[in-house]
Amino acid sequence: MNANQTNSVRTAIDIAIDAPVNEVFRLGGPLEEYWWIPGWKCQIVHCPNDRVEQGTVFHEISSSPFLLGYPGGRTRWTVVLRDDDNHRVHFRLDNRCSTSLYKIELHDDGRGGTVGTLDFTYTPTNERGRRLARKQLDSKLRLMISVLGAMLKHFCENGELIPASAIAQMVRADRSLAVTDKIHFALNRLAHARLVDLDRARFLAAYPTAGSNL
Repeated sequence: MNANQTNSVRTAIDIAIDAPVNEVFRLGGPLEEYWWIPGWKCQIVHCPNDRVEQGTVFHEISSSPFLLGYPGGRTRWTVVLRDDDNHRVHFRLDNRCSTSLYKIELHDDGRGGTVGTLDFTYTPTNERGRRLARKQLDSKLRLMISVLGAMLKHFCENGELIPASAIAQMVRADRSLAVTDKIHFALNRLAHARLVDLDRARFLAAYPTAGSNL
């Protein structure tokens, strides 16, 4: 566990994707995630011209079991850095328990593919957040960004959503999850399924495939 005196928890993973870096990088935003995250839903607050730019803001509940420790809680994401030339996008995540920084930084691997890092730092803002930070949160955050990385890699390399069975296998193999965590995941899926997301329908009608021009 990587922690400092404020009980921050940091974890990072390396990724390698057999697809050009420009194609991978353009998928790093809340609208584009409709293409490659199965069942993705969010509430867009600010995203001008359907393009992810610095200052883009959206809310989601998918991360609630990881970041809040219960199902259905909302986290606000804000793009605090968007560097297209160097293929970097950084998000600040704010909720009732924490503020976090999630960094996606990608590079050309010199052979037409992509390598990069997904880096997540969680900083609790109250006692509940500090309790979460002490309960194998580094392993849970690693699972969260590993699942995101696997989804992105599969879509970029295969042109389709990752099978649900592959994600289920990653979750089953993770020993940091308690029975309570798995119950929270199940309840979160139910809450997520009930969400009405008008942006999803609008975006996919305008841009039905990742090959569409944004």
